Amino acid sequence: MLRVLRIIGIVVFALLIGFSANSLKSMNESGELFERYNSARKANLTVLSVSVLVLGALGYFELTRSRRLALRRGYGDVRHRRDEPKDLSDGLESTSIYCAPETVDVWKGRRLRTPRSHSKDQVDIAEIWMVFLRVGCVVFPSVYLGLLAFQLIYGFSGTTEFTLLVSAFSVLALVSVVAAFGLLKKKPWGLASGYLLAILNLVVFPYGTAGGLFLLVGLVGATPTFVIPARERQRVARHKAAKKARASMV
Repeated sequence: MLRVLRIIGIVVFALLIGFSANSLKSMNESGELFERYNSARKANLTVLSVSVLVLGALGYFELTRSRRLALRRGYGDVRHRRDEPKDLSDGLESTSIYCAPETVDVWKGRRLRTPRSHSKDQVDIAEIWMVFLRVGCVVFPSVYLGLLAFQLIYGFSGTTEFTLLVSAFSVLALVSVVAAFGLLKKKPWGLASGYLLAILNLVVFPYGTAGGLFLLVGLVGATPTFVIPARERQRVARHKAAKKARASMV
């Protein structure tokens, strides 16, 4: 329930970012943005800055929460080592029924499963969100590269608007390509670049705001699929380093 509320909060503050950015754009077009006494400008800037801060805080909290859950499931930084099996019998004379092997699961890795759960597979929601992210990884770079090419071919060069649009589309295209590569490879930095791309899209009202919301919700839902592979890679790397160290000692 709390996670649903956090996702709703992300959507609401993302909409506030889009509306405030659109209001500032309208004020700039009408010439009211740079007036000396303008309370609407202060209100829109306040809403925009507060919404960006709250949105970043919610995204950071969701990411750290997913990492904590991954640590609880055994994907932590500390390498788990099983204790050596105890020799509970020293001949027939010292054998006792009270020295039975321990049956308690120290790591609490076993989970109770009902007969119904054996017959029905559980649906992984994170993988479903990952499918939406893969679609976004194809759509966003294609759209921004197309807009950049259109502006370079048909735009009026030499004007301030042309320079601003080319710069904006170049930055968005570069960030979208980097984010697409990181998200498809499930890299930890791909998640951060995806959040950056989503925040940049929220300013482009209204279509960019809708795309940014789509990307934000997908990133929040697919975060566990990025945390667990990263922990697995770290654990495999530590295992290989330990094997090399043991081989060098021999």
